[in-house]
Amino acid sequence: MKVYSIWRLMMVLLLGALAIPAGSAFAQERGANLVVEGLTVVTVNGERLPASQQRDTVVLVGSGFAANELVGLWVTLPDGSVIGLDDNDLRADNGGVFGIELGLGAGLPTGKHFFSV
Repeated sequence: MKVYSIWRLMMVLLLGALAIPAGSAFAQERGANLVVEGLTVVTVNGERLPASQQRDTVVLVGSGFAANELVGLWVTLPDGSVIGLDDNDLRADNGGVFGIELGLGAGLPTGKHFFSV
């Protein structure tokens, strides 16, 4: 599992008691899945969702990729801007799975953040 430093992600992820779609929410492209796991759970419109805040860590796990496939990972911020989270060095393993741990910095914008592969 690849670990990214907090300084690199300060401008990327989320802040506050923000629900990140996961569990039953998946990003899918050509059979690939992305699941985001937060440390806590909140209820939004009756649905229990993972949530994270500043100084938390989230885990992103992707599957359904080709063995050793190079994976692009992005986050869409609340203002609609998109930032790449990988430096063309994130690869699925021999089973087509990847997992990374992302540290959430203190200076992140509040609002919904969407991860995509």
